[in-house]
Amino acid sequence: LLACLRFVATFNGAIAEDGAHDGAFVFVEIGRRLERGETMAETLAILLAAPAPRLDPGLSLGIELADATLTYEFIHAAPIGPAPAIALLLGARDYPRSLAFQTEALAAALARIGGAAGEQDAARAVTARLIACAGSLETMDEALDTTGLGPALKRVSADIQAIGTRLNTRYFAPVPPAHQVPARDAEDHDG
Repeated sequence: LLACLRFVATFNGAIAEDGAHDGAFVFVEIGRRLERGETMAETLAILLAAPAPRLDPGLSLGIELADATLTYEFIHAAPIGPAPAIALLLGARDYPRSLAFQTEALAAALARIGGAAGEQDAARAVTARLIACAGSLETMDEALDTTGLGPALKRVSADIQAIGTRLNTRYFAPVPPAHQVPARDAEDHDG
């Protein structure tokens, strides 16, 4: 087990620091962004579906899971408030742990492989929705209603899954083109 963990740590270090950032690395980056985006959207959907009394602990957990505690404190210099916390987790383009950052980085990686214009547009559309949602949250007061965010985040997760499925079909498990088998003549069946 120790040898396996060392190998994984070495491999991750090589990819992050020393690996060539062409070819296969782009697909590793795409996979990383797909996984992080989908997981974050699903986790936040669960945390934000909690009843109002459980929203604050859920958001504190969300901030901690996204490793955003110091960033939140630096930006807001206040206890965790629902609207700014959700805005940071959803739509902060410049924060590498936010959901919008993941989808924007996904679109950039898709641009590098070329030929995935539909997926790029889908990732950019998700990013735009997240940023718009975060912008509307920043203007809200503390009486925040998060009931609509759960379904919206599930839709984001589904959109990210759809991008991954289309990429999988295109690059890794292409569906063979359909073709018809020519009908045999009646003479062939008789003899």
